[in-house]
Amino acid sequence: MAAKCSAADEIFRIATIMNGLVLVGVAVGFVLLRIEAFVEEAE
Repeated sequence: MAAKCSAADEIFRIATIMNGLVLVGVAVGFVLLRIEAFVEEAE
């Protein structure tokens, strides 16, 4: 039972990390899009 519990904990921890990485990736992509739009406007 203890092994099963730790496996579930590990899965949830990895899922949380993955969600964080996805959100960070989306934020970085959005920032890059804004920078690109700003550069195009400046030209």
